[in-house]
Amino acid sequence: MKVVNFNAFVRLACFALIVVFVGCSTSTNSDFANLNGTWQNPSNKLTVVLNLSGDNKTIIIGDKTLPITIKQVRQEKFIVHVSDKTLGEKDWSLLRVWDDNGKSFTIKLEHDGTVDSLTQVA
Repeated sequence: MKVVNFNAFVRLACFALIVVFVGCSTSTNSDFANLNGTWQNPSNKLTVVLNLSGDNKTIIIGDKTLPITIKQVRQEKFIVHVSDKTLGEKDWSLLRVWDDNGKSFTIKLEHDGTVDSLTQVA
């Protein structure tokens, strides 16, 4: 009769559970929490304010506040769904672009046929 090493089986099962939990937790609100704040395009001075915390998420572009929903489609890419009476239903793309040392990032916002490169305003 073959004896199964129970300790090795338990360790393997725990390892598998940890891998599953880590893999399934990659798409949470914390992935876009660091996008909150005021951003500006240095070339045309367009100001964008992202409020992505809580249930009522908004984007403010210039002086217009728009209700949005946001979902992550890749590690650094998000789709911002805008629903507004005057603009209609639109999907915009938000891309987080890290610098060479991986410590800070800019945002590329693709909307209405334009791309704005945004830096965070302190």
